[in-house]
Amino acid sequence: MSLLKHFRCFSGGRTVDPIIELRRADIIENRRPVLCHACKSKIIDNPKRAVLLALACCGILLVEGCESPFSQQSSNSGWDTYAQSVLAHQVSDGRIYNMQKKITPVDQGVHEAIRAGSGNNGSVVPAGAAVAAAKSSGVTTGKSASALYQGEPIYHLTLQDAVAMALEHSLAIKVQAYNPAISQTLLVQAQAAFDATIFGSTGVTRTDVPTTSGTQFGAAGAIPGAGNSNSLTWANQLGVSKPLGWGGTAQFSATNDFLNVAKTPGFQPDINPSNADNLALAISQPLLRGFGSDVVQSGIYIARTNKRISLAAFRSQVQAVIKNVELTYYLLAQAEGNLSIEQRLLVSTRHTLKQIEKRGIFDATSVQVAQAKDAVAQSRVAVITAQANLRTTSDELKSLLNDPELNLRGNVLLIPTDKPITEPVMFNVAQAISTALAQRSIMREDRLKLHAADINVRIAANTLLPNANLTLSTQSNGLSSAFGNAFTQTISPARFWSYAAGVQVSIPIGNRAAEAGYREERLLRRQDLTQMLLDAQSVILAVKTTLRAMLSSYQQIEAQRQARIAAGEVLAALDVQQQVGVSLTPTFLNLKLTAEQNLASAQAAELQAMVNYSQAIVNLEAAKGTLLTYDQVRIEPAPIPASQTSAAARFLGTSYP
Repeated sequence: MSLLKHFRCFSGGRTVDPIIELRRADIIENRRPVLCHACKSKIIDNPKRAVLLALACCGILLVEGCESPFSQQSSNSGWDTYAQSVLAHQVSDGRIYNMQKKITPVDQGVHEAIRAGSGNNGSVVPAGAAVAAAKSSGVTTGKSASALYQGEPIYHLTLQDAVAMALEHSLAIKVQAYNPAISQTLLVQAQAAFDATIFGSTGVTRTDVPTTSGTQFGAAGAIPGAGNSNSLTWANQLGVSKPLGWGGTAQFSATNDFLNVAKTPGFQPDINPSNADNLALAISQPLLRGFGSDVVQSGIYIARTNKRISLAAFRSQVQAVIKNVELTYYLLAQAEGNLSIEQRLLVSTRHTLKQIEKRGIFDATSVQVAQAKDAVAQSRVAVITAQANLRTTSDELKSLLNDPELNLRGNVLLIPTDKPITEPVMFNVAQAISTALAQRSIMREDRLKLHAADINVRIAANTLLPNANLTLSTQSNGLSSAFGNAFTQTISPARFWSYAAGVQVSIPIGNRAAEAGYREERLLRRQDLTQMLLDAQSVILAVKTTLRAMLSSYQQIEAQRQARIAAGEVLAALDVQQQVGVSLTPTFLNLKLTAEQNLASAQAAELQAMVNYSQAIVNLEAAKGTLLTYDQVRIEPAPIPASQTSAAARFLGTSYP
């Protein structure tokens, strides 16, 4: 029966979706042929081709000008969804062909894609090249971009060089280094509160007001019974104000008042124009609240404490970077060692497999050959995993170093030259705990925070006192028609003196705000003290834990070494038997294969114990806070720029506490 006949059966008299009419059971059940549900005749014997027939029917519908069944609003939306899912399933399986004119081939290998303009004409790189051996020929260090399949230049790196690179280029250290500089600016701002201030003012006033007596002169002439006051005043002041270290303020000022009164009958002064000059000194000092250098200069003390806290945090960050670098360095050494172990194991297992395959014609069973092949396959997987781990760990170390010559985007492979530590280390638990409590940055920060809390408590206690301010002032005056004579009178001889003294007292009723603030600061201090005790417990626990880890890992080194020696002796004994002519039976070869795997496992376990011991030593020095001393790293404070120092201190030669 022709395809067109069945199409007419499908479409005759009603709208039929050929994909829907292919029942789900007909598609899933591969044993039954697909029938035309209109004429009940067999369409195709192979049910797997039913969907192709349905798609052909759809194509005929399109040629005949019929509307696509996928664009119709079917009353049964569930069947529409099913039809679309069937089509999507066939497309995903690749069973629908000639869907487009141009077919783009897809490489199903897992590897890195070629970059545009690489000169390889878009050729696909074999998947195995992703784990190719490192090659240094023709590749320079620090390329703008990396390609995993390209050769990898080997960079041999010592632990000391790694630490030096991290100290110079680590972004984490550079970010933290801003905080001490910022705290230094805050300290300068606190010190600037005691800088002297120069002030001055000038102002001109012209007055012309009528008076109740005298004669006023206008455009119509003299007007008896009325007068006016016409004057010009020019007031000038220049002085300097200086906050005092015990809470008061001292102010010295010079004033000149120029007065010129118009010649009006009845209002003419004897000295006109006149200059009234004076030199004044005034002191304002709190007697109770706000008195004392501890209270007044508390901002400087706290700013200096915060600077020390930022330096401690910076030291902690430097130690954290060095710790991460050293731990990653030892992991890189372990990754390199594991790769060497797995490569040697792969060579030996392949050799053993060849020997077993040669025995296949005599007495080796298919099971024994399959077991040997399985061992080789597992060894290959282990080598691939070790290669990837080595390169990943190398990139992690490059990220920590951030050296421009070892760009993370480049393809340089770091190879450590220093081996893990195996020498014994002497320690004393009590001494290690005491050192940690004294040297750990977190304990330094806690002690500094507690010191700042003590300052805040003293400040809050001072606010409980009443306000009592003492004011003292004196002034030398002079008056003359000439400015010079008036100013001279204020100095020599200074005959006209004015004095003033007073005390102003205020007591808040209840003083609840100060009482609450005082209680708050005491509670905050207790909180800081409790936090310091909590951190001390954490430090002690970290020291004891790392000491146990160090001791345990060192003991494991010896135990794993004995296990490795024993595994080596077993393999050596089998080699001797093979050399003296023992029958190379499959059982013997499988025993040798197992011995080779046991030796590789023992070597990896011994290397793991050595790395754990080395990392435990680093963790111990970090837990004690002596890692910088252990690595001979010294932190020196940066010089303070002259622009950040106090201008008043440079001018007056004053140093603040």
